[in-house]
Amino acid sequence: ERMRCWLNLGLVGVRLRKFDEALVYSTKVVEGSLPNSVSLSKGLYRRGVALRNLDRIPEAIDQFEKAFLERPEDETVRKELAKCLGSTTVYFDRVDTLTAQLSPEKAARLKMAGKREKEVPRGTTKPFGWKT
Repeated sequence: ERMRCWLNLGLVGVRLRKFDEALVYSTKVVEGSLPNSVSLSKGLYRRGVALRNLDRIPEAIDQFEKAFLERPEDETVRKELAKCLGSTTVYFDRVDTLTAQLSPEKAARLKMAGKREKEVPRGTTKPFGWKT
């Protein structure tokens, strides 16, 4: 119950652009979550968003990479990681390295997610159709 409250407070902090508060509550979620849980991946994602908006980019990249390893099929995590890395080439290289660390089950989920999304060729300047 407490975990859901912290998750929601972290989301409210992000939406209200109170990133210090979002960081506090998202950290509580990450510290209290079980491995491979949805709350852990959401907490890592929201912590990454807060850190990116606080201009703590290296820390944000670390959080998004951890979230990717928890939920590789989550497109929003991959988009935020791409924003932080800035270069499509760097993004694809980083994702290739992370993908090699996935369990077979998580790799299969990523592969299924890729079939549902439009493929982005290497070397494009706008990953996932965003403005960069």
